[in-house]
Amino acid sequence: MMAKRLLKYFLGCCLLIGMNAEWANPVRAEFVVDLYGGLAKIEDSDVQVRESNVPQLGLGPATSQTFKAEGKFKNSFTVGGRVTYWTQRFPWLGAAFDGSYFKADAKNGNIEIPVYGFSLLMMMRYPLLVNEQFPQGRLQPYLGFGPEFAFGKIKAEFEENGFKRKIEESEGAIGVDVRTGLLWKLDQHWGIFTEYRFAYLNYDSKDSDNFFCIGDKNDCPESIKLEDFEAKLTTHHFLMGISFRF
Repeated sequence: MMAKRLLKYFLGCCLLIGMNAEWANPVRAEFVVDLYGGLAKIEDSDVQVRESNVPQLGLGPATSQTFKAEGKFKNSFTVGGRVTYWTQRFPWLGAAFDGSYFKADAKNGNIEIPVYGFSLLMMMRYPLLVNEQFPQGRLQPYLGFGPEFAFGKIKAEFEENGFKRKIEESEGAIGVDVRTGLLWKLDQHWGIFTEYRFAYLNYDSKDSDNFFCIGDKNDCPESIKLEDFEAKLTTHHFLMGISFRF
């Protein structure tokens, strides 16, 4: 629901920008490189692993056990970079590739999720303080929206009914990345900006420790062990950065 509301808001802003953006002088396409850093505030979220043993060859019923840990995450630093192409025909419209890093680390040390994220973004901007020196506007509010893909080696420790279980595995996630910011151009090439970013990532992977056998039944394992990892990370990033235009 949150993602749908953000999408509706974003599309409405895109429509307003496209209808109202005015450029005092002809502008050219731009390639922009941004570097940024700041604070990541991660919402608390449960992390769980469900282990199942599925018998082969009809040797018995399947069994499963679920381990769950409550993640109360610390604030983290976040760093990243972005490359954006602003089109000439529609100067308010662009596309960007963004890479970033932060770590979701639980306060009691039982969960550690490093997040190496990559986003493909549609970008929109609006020109303010337009003049001959700054035909794209010296002050530029902007928006960005798109899918995010992440990976990292997750460490987690669970305790269920006095039994402890540790995992240390590489997992991937897919989610959504929404951001809005304000750029101030120092000159034709350099600028500074501040940005808020909302990121939601869903980890939901299923792994098997064994392979199904297709040969001699005597060589088949009695059961296949399946592991289902689940976690949802909702993060608010507060960023500042520097921008360079070609």
